[in-house]
Amino acid sequence: MTKNNDDVFDEFDDDQDPDSAELPREVEMPSQEDLMARVSELEAQLLDQKDKMIRTHAEMENTRRRAKLDVQEAHNFGLKKFANALLPVIDTLERSLEIQTDDNELAQSIHKGVEMTLGIFMSTMGKFEIEIVNPVGDTFNPDFHEAVQTLEDPEEASGNVLKVLQKGYTLNGRLLRPAMVVIAS
Repeated sequence: MTKNNDDVFDEFDDDQDPDSAELPREVEMPSQEDLMARVSELEAQLLDQKDKMIRTHAEMENTRRRAKLDVQEAHNFGLKKFANALLPVIDTLERSLEIQTDDNELAQSIHKGVEMTLGIFMSTMGKFEIEIVNPVGDTFNPDFHEAVQTLEDPEEASGNVLKVLQKGYTLNGRLLRPAMVVIAS
């Protein structure tokens, strides 16, 4: 069944104006001061959010940099314990080379073999940035040397290293073991 136009109009209440149904007649505009206050408030919020974003970005960069340094540190000094365990082997090989060989051909070939082994060993250590601290003639440096004895020597300046009793070693510039030295007084 279709409604005619008269039926549609009958559904509306004659007392109520259809244009007045819950719509405000006038929109109240905020004052210039209210608008300026709102703009200032929003600018302050924007600055605060911008500051937080900059700080968060800086914190992320610092975290990234610290993590990179930690990885580099672990890589550079991960060998420290292993290298320290190998230092007595180097000392022993060097001491064996101090022994004088006689004219015995077997003793000379053993000496030559130990010399070659030590050379290969030291070359390998150098590849991993393990360096020798052998300060003969240098000025005593407590950061890299351990003085075990002092001797009077008129030919050497006071504080110079006269003799190295045990070589020291560094790993990437960081001390593994100080050189044990005798210094001039």
